[in-house]
Amino acid sequence: MKNDLSTKELIKRIEKVNPDRLEGYIKAFDRMLLYSLACNIVSEEALGKTVEMWKNTIKKSIDADAKNRTSFLESTPDGRKAKMAGEPDGESIRLKFLETMNVAQDIIKSNLIRDEDSDSDSDEDSEDPDINIGS
Repeated sequence: MKNDLSTKELIKRIEKVNPDRLEGYIKAFDRMLLYSLACNIVSEEALGKTVEMWKNTIKKSIDADAKNRTSFLESTPDGRKAKMAGEPDGESIRLKFLETMNVAQDIIKSNLIRDEDSDSDSDEDSEDPDINIGS
């Protein structure tokens, strides 16, 4: 694969496009490349341990955020006002974020599955928009 553009030409082209969209496209490629490398190089056991390590890290972050929110709602005048106004407490937010994390984990696992018949399943996967999120 050869790039025929000079740095100056590339900079000119970058200046003409939406930077957020460009960044999103590049991040999508990065994720696809990482998934491809992981699926073809890393053992299933190591991938499983990495997913578990990621899950534990995310859970700790969610738990800390939930504790901070509960503390804020219970210990400050503004927090008590928010709580009385029906703002969700730390535990309800924790449960919502844990569910989001579980969905992310399912997507990650589905992206990491080594499937020899992936070409025949591609039509089925493309019909379900949630399967290919982040890939």
